[in-house]
Amino acid sequence: MPDAMADSWFLDSVPCGIVACDNRGRVVRANAFFRTLCGVSADQPLQSFHHYLTRPSRVILNAQVLPLLQRAGQVREATLDVQGTGGPVPVLLNGDCDGAGGYVFSLFPAADRRQHERELLLARKELNQSRDYLELAEKLASVGHWHNELATGRTFWSPEIFRIAGLDPESPAPLMSDVASLYHEDDRRMVSSVMETAIRTGEAFSFASRIVRPGSGEVRHVECSGICETDVHGTVIGLFGVFRDNTDAVQFQADLAASESRYRLLADHSNDIITIFDVAGTISYMSPAISKILGYDPDDMIGRHVRDVVHPDDFASVQAAYRGYIAGRQWDDAPRIRYRALHKDGHYIWAEANPTVILGDDHRVAAIQDVVRDISRQKATEDALARASVEANAAADAKAQFLATMSHELRTPLTSIIGFSGLLRDLLSGQDDLRRHALRIQTAGQVLLGLINDILDHSKLEAGQLELDLAPASVAEVVAETVDLLQMQADAKGLYIDIQGVDDLPSPVLIDDGRLRQILLNLIGNAVKFTVSGGVTVTAAYLPGGAGRLKFSVRDTGPGISEAGQKALFQRFSQVDLDTHDGSGGTGLGLSICRQLVELMHGTIGVTSQPGEGAEFWFDLALPDAATEAAGAADHQPGRLLVVDDQDAVADLLVTLLRRHGHVVDVARNGYDAVEACRRSVYDLILMDINMPVMDGFTASRAIRDSSPLNRDVPILALTAAGGSARQQACLASGMNALLLKPVNPATLSDAVALWLSSAPREAGTAAAMAGRTSAHLERDEFAHSARDAQSPLNAQSNEGTRT
Repeated sequence: MPDAMADSWFLDSVPCGIVACDNRGRVVRANAFFRTLCGVSADQPLQSFHHYLTRPSRVILNAQVLPLLQRAGQVREATLDVQGTGGPVPVLLNGDCDGAGGYVFSLFPAADRRQHERELLLARKELNQSRDYLELAEKLASVGHWHNELATGRTFWSPEIFRIAGLDPESPAPLMSDVASLYHEDDRRMVSSVMETAIRTGEAFSFASRIVRPGSGEVRHVECSGICETDVHGTVIGLFGVFRDNTDAVQFQADLAASESRYRLLADHSNDIITIFDVAGTISYMSPAISKILGYDPDDMIGRHVRDVVHPDDFASVQAAYRGYIAGRQWDDAPRIRYRALHKDGHYIWAEANPTVILGDDHRVAAIQDVVRDISRQKATEDALARASVEANAAADAKAQFLATMSHELRTPLTSIIGFSGLLRDLLSGQDDLRRHALRIQTAGQVLLGLINDILDHSKLEAGQLELDLAPASVAEVVAETVDLLQMQADAKGLYIDIQGVDDLPSPVLIDDGRLRQILLNLIGNAVKFTVSGGVTVTAAYLPGGAGRLKFSVRDTGPGISEAGQKALFQRFSQVDLDTHDGSGGTGLGLSICRQLVELMHGTIGVTSQPGEGAEFWFDLALPDAATEAAGAADHQPGRLLVVDDQDAVADLLVTLLRRHGHVVDVARNGYDAVEACRRSVYDLILMDINMPVMDGFTASRAIRDSSPLNRDVPILALTAAGGSARQQACLASGMNALLLKPVNPATLSDAVALWLSSAPREAGTAAAMAGRTSAHLERDEFAHSARDAQSPLNAQSNEGTRT
């Protein structure tokens, strides 16, 4: 191709306008792009360069472009408008002097240039973004990439490799010859060998090694993989690869291996069987302990089913327990599963399993890890304890039944002894000798009653069955009533009993007044018993800052108690011999029971004494105020009463005591006779014994409530030698209203009858007057406990010779 034609072809292929002008500004040559831009055909002659510009652009050309060309020899990116076929076309003009006074211009359409620049900027932005994403991805994966030119030894590192190596990313990458120094000295020979082989063969390579970070000396575990870069002849000219920081994974594997080793060691040396089986029950691991416990070889158990070692009678419950554990998903609360496990020699032992679930990748239960322990000895001990418990409960029941029977059999005759001796004493006015004999009989009966009460209370306290019956009560009244019971004994010895402070106490307080009376009777009774001259002072006052704690004190002028004697006072079956004139003893339970009662009421009890200076017994209790309705004075109007008791002596005593208050009294010898009497006559109140032949008191009370139109609502008071909440509940359940404990104190009997006769408006002899009597305030049912303890604590009255 001729040179002219070659030049023309080259200029026409350039994507911009090319124009050559002489020194007068005439266009001597223009390429095809320029002609197309300005609308000049190939056969049209070319004119001056000014001709192809708009008028404003001509001014710019003459004023700015040409002077700059003449002065500097070139101009770059001048903005002009060319007269195109469709109107002005903005162009960017570059100009150079041709050395002969002419010029060469290149014209780029501005729109194309701006589009190109925008595309270039967008490409650069995308490239930078890709680099950022690559850098972020490498950082997240702890993976960097590198490139090495073998000819120059120059190395390129991505920022992540700098971080892995512990170097500043802004610092230059080391030469390949210097990279070797980063590797652990024990790994350098291996790394060098791998790289030399790759360069020689051109094959891909990979290795794991350690690097040592400069400065800190920290060792990092890394993995390197790479490929070789070759020229057209297949000669390796460079290396490209990735570098991964694998330290965390290596450490995890090391920790896991150590953990597995420890657990394997524990499993191999554990006294318990450790096993793993899938949800179908197929065993995949068994620890060596099975040899010692069940006699099997651990390897022989692999692949067997767990049912092979479970007693057939236990397998269903064991399977249900495991299934329930898995289905319940309460995996932190694993059950303890007990079953009989089969020993290799054919006998069974008791085992206890404690399972733990093993979850798969899908978070479903993949297997069960079980720890199985031999509990044969424990099970034998538990069985023995269970048998002993049954035997102990049976013995306790027998003891309770015996005590209840003895209580009934002893209290019933005591009712006659104490009651009739009291009547005799009252009837023998003016006959001092006979009155004294009657008093001795009554006192002896009360002493015997005290012994019985001590034994029963001790048994209840020992069994944890003694319950408090809290109700509103007046402390002043309880103290006064207690002193009244002992005043006759004090008078007989010429002693005073002085009460101080009780009138200033608030009333009422919430307390078991019967138990308070029992404690006071014991302490005051002992004081009267051991005091020869002088007397006894009883005080009650709130402790300063005691948050409602009331302190009771019983101080006497007796012989006092030694320090050694004081230590034994509140122990069971202990008696302190004070060398008194009588020398009669007691159970040795009185003060022990007092201590337990005080502690049951969250109080404390103690004694202060010196030999020859008397003694002061004290106790304090928390007694909160209690609001209660003021009970009106008991109505002592006479009424028609029915006494039901199979013991003639008891019935006669009750009739005598009741008739003294003007009551009309009928007697029935058993429950059947009582029911028949209630069908014939209307009664204002019934006193009902419990244990009777033919028909007992419970059955009779229910029959009266169910089938006696005349007495369906009459108050029925139980007479029983057995107390306690269970007996009280049984009485109430049968239709009775309250409970009186034998032996009945005359004053207690009178007050109880008067209270119930006054509990509702009545007209003697009419059943309608009794309507609503059963629904009277239930507080009166609690009278049973007050009545019980009004006389039961007489255990302390005449046990002269020992403090109990």
